[in-house]
Amino acid sequence: MRKLSFILIATIMSTFLYSLLGITVGMSLHCAVRKEIDPCTCRKEYGSQNIYVKCERMISFDQVINALQNHFTPDDHITLEITFSNLTDMGAHKFEELKVLHIQNLRLLHDNLRNVTDDTFLGLNKIDFLSLADNDFTAIPKDIFSRMPTLKSLDFGRGHITQILEDDFVHTINLHHLLLPGNMINMIEKNSMPRTLRHLHLGRNQIPDLNGTLRNMHELEWLFINANQLTTLDGQLPDDVNNLVLIHASDNYLQHLPQEFKNLHRIKTLFFEHNKLLGLDGALAKSKKLQLLVVSHNNIQTITPDDFAEAESLEDLQMGYNNITAINGSLSPLRSLRCVNLTHNLLSEFSLQEIRGLRRLRLVDLSHNKISNITGRMENVVELETRVMDLKLDYNELHSLDGALSGLHGLKYLNLSHNHLTKISPDDLIGLEDLIWVDFSHNKLTTLDETSKTFLPSLERLFVNHNMLTELQHDFFGLPILCFADLSYNNIRTISRELVAHTRCNIHGSPGILGLNLEDNPVLCDSALPELISDLEVNNTRIYGTTQCIPSPLPVSLAFATSNNNSNIIEITPLNATNMQYLVENTDASSDQSENIVPEIHLEPPKTIIHHSLTDTENPKHVRTVD
Repeated sequence: MRKLSFILIATIMSTFLYSLLGITVGMSLHCAVRKEIDPCTCRKEYGSQNIYVKCERMISFDQVINALQNHFTPDDHITLEITFSNLTDMGAHKFEELKVLHIQNLRLLHDNLRNVTDDTFLGLNKIDFLSLADNDFTAIPKDIFSRMPTLKSLDFGRGHITQILEDDFVHTINLHHLLLPGNMINMIEKNSMPRTLRHLHLGRNQIPDLNGTLRNMHELEWLFINANQLTTLDGQLPDDVNNLVLIHASDNYLQHLPQEFKNLHRIKTLFFEHNKLLGLDGALAKSKKLQLLVVSHNNIQTITPDDFAEAESLEDLQMGYNNITAINGSLSPLRSLRCVNLTHNLLSEFSLQEIRGLRRLRLVDLSHNKISNITGRMENVVELETRVMDLKLDYNELHSLDGALSGLHGLKYLNLSHNHLTKISPDDLIGLEDLIWVDFSHNKLTTLDETSKTFLPSLERLFVNHNMLTELQHDFFGLPILCFADLSYNNIRTISRELVAHTRCNIHGSPGILGLNLEDNPVLCDSALPELISDLEVNNTRIYGTTQCIPSPLPVSLAFATSNNNSNIIEITPLNATNMQYLVENTDASSDQSENIVPEIHLEPPKTIIHHSLTDTENPKHVRTVD
């Protein structure tokens, strides 16, 4: 789940930064006429006058000036990036010395900058974006902004800034985007942030209190305050929140959501994982446009019908790793819901009526709970108002299904592994005509015979490993296109030659090979195994796996060797073999031959090994995706 949040944030921030930079991702032209700017390089963006210039590992700012001076026209819009350089002499120069009339974007990254003067930035009166990230600033160099009246985007990420003072951004009269992540900020003075901001990133700092600095920021749309030391957001959000669409506040110490959230009528995305929330308290009840809510890894115990009363646009609900004991009908208003994740909670029962009417559901994750009973069976199998594609019930305490899942339309992936199931009845799988993948592994099943009475026309992969199966007779009769069955680590001793009589693996309309994994099953030691293999291969079925076969005791006649030279060898002559010798351990060669007792003879049990090269359909490591 944390990984999912990281990917989402990375995607959002990448899009955010590209939009701030104004860089078009696509084909570019080589600046063939710019060879004289070496060691810097440049490329012209296709279809525009924008030119991207990069100078890396420069020994001084003076070298930058000598390389770039007088090499651009007034019509060129320049994005200049100087990285991993030593620009300690910058204070003795000015950007206007470059004779570049229109630097639109300027990025000075990893350049060991600590102090800069406002005069240095003379000549940047048309700049839109400035990044001084990954440098050594301990404070905001506020005077430089007086030279940049058109500045809209500013990045001071990953530095050593400790405080934000009231007048730090007083000259940024048109600033829309401010990034300050990964610093050491522990204090923000009130009214220190520009009221014109639309996107603010204060994540990964040490901020204990926002100090009311956001109250008058009515234009704010995105707010990143993750990984700080915040304990409350009460009274901290803008008093007019009509423009807020995203808040990322994960990894703090928040115990509740502010009731002001009821006024977040445009909010679409909320990240509040890894906090100390005890509940939602109805704060999101009126969030009609909310699409993604992440509140995993908290201490939430209860969710109520009022928590999502009007959240009709919510598509993705992540509430894993909490202490939730009941759902209480809270999901029923979520008509747009596609994914609900309730893994690692304390649910003891689940009713399918909780998701009744949710026709867009793709994933319901109820794994790692304490569910011992599933209720709310969809009685009308013709009814199509409830659809689920992927249902995860693994690592629960189910002993039986009692037909609860029958008629669950659209179900393609079903995981019931690591429960206590002892049988699967025909009613349990009725109406699951779309099911293509089912996992019953790590249960206590002793037979699959009842599945022969259920028709699963789409099932391709069946996992029943680590159970207590003893035989396979007509178990696959209702599985016409099965392509892989993992039956490993059972106690299967008998397999009927009729097992696959009605099964032909089918891969997107083409015939394939049905693979049976029988790893560590006694049937691999059966003397009739070669004949079984031949019979199954006629029906395009292959067996594979390994096991250790303990040989049956053979009648033997024993003749003791003469005890001389401390020899401890016993000659064993089986009735059907001659001259087979095995070392007998712990015999006493000096003892009287008439009193010599044959001790235990250690025989290395032979292995039965059956190997086939596996096709894709036989490979048990099947990765599945949800549309």
